[in-house]
Amino acid sequence: MFAGNIKYRKEKTIAMKLQGFRSTSPVVSSSLASSGAKSLRSERLPRFHPRAHAHGLSRGGIRMHSKYTGIFVLIFIIVLIMFFVFKKNNYNLVKRILVINKSGSSVQIAIIDNIDKDLTLIEIPKNTQVEAAKGLGIWKIGSIWELGENENISGDLLVATVIKSFLIPVDNWVSNDSFLIKEKNVPGLIGLIFKRNDSNINLLERIRIVRFLLSIKNKDIMKYNLQDTSVIRESNLKDDTPGFIITGSKPQNIYSLFADRVFLEKSFRVIIRQPYGGSNLTKELVEILETIGSKPTIMGSDGKSEEGCIIYGNDRYAVNRVSSLFKLCRYVNKKSSADVEISFGESTDIF
Repeated sequence: MFAGNIKYRKEKTIAMKLQGFRSTSPVVSSSLASSGAKSLRSERLPRFHPRAHAHGLSRGGIRMHSKYTGIFVLIFIIVLIMFFVFKKNNYNLVKRILVINKSGSSVQIAIIDNIDKDLTLIEIPKNTQVEAAKGLGIWKIGSIWELGENENISGDLLVATVIKSFLIPVDNWVSNDSFLIKEKNVPGLIGLIFKRNDSNINLLERIRIVRFLLSIKNKDIMKYNLQDTSVIRESNLKDDTPGFIITGSKPQNIYSLFADRVFLEKSFRVIIRQPYGGSNLTKELVEILETIGSKPTIMGSDGKSEEGCIIYGNDRYAVNRVSSLFKLCRYVNKKSSADVEISFGESTDIF
């Protein structure tokens, strides 16, 4: 019995030493392991015990690095999403055309080409006279943005006016020139993603565009000013002030920039169904569709009187591309003999 008490005290002493000091030796004798390990495992370490920090433990015995687990998981999810968002062969990124309301009231067109990896910026002088869409009369293009806000249609009026006046394709609008790539304006580009009122581009497309802009170099940016081309010329405007008027000329070096490579390569069959007797709208539609690389066929109505404008067809990309240009037209799920069809009735205005 006396020998048993001595043995018990020795085991207790060994356990206490193991608990109070860290061993620097990678080898522990079998006698220490058998006699003291059980006691050590059974006792809870103090909250601020030095051995707790040595083993990577924080308050309450929780591992310090565990608080970063959520961050790592979030980063992994974001990377996974980005992988799918930015997959190649995504038609949405072939070419996107934006109209930008610059500070100072001038207007700029941005053509993003994800195939050739370049950005084209085309300046339109603010005192260029245009016919506003929706029958709102004659204005200087620098005033169209404010007019759109007064009409509660924001940048949609600027997009429709540019399409109608210059007969070029435009997909979306951006309300300010924070979009521009000058000196890698990162805060402005990040703002483009999260400020919902700054553009009508959806969130995923904003991320794609910002990623593209941050990836290109200054040498990949081409700049034009329409006052240096035959598209517009100097003249006295209707309000007797000096400015520019649209000539109707379509120089190849400018209008070829708006061609859609998918339309050129696939030679989509496009049909325009107009009301019997023809329509002035048909000519405008044909010129815009030819600019993106299509050769539309003009046909009469299929016998049903259409109210407004509808778009339908067999090719998803062609339908989406044309729908992005003519937002007043509605998409219908309807069979067609063409890749995309546009059908409109009398007194229809798609701008």
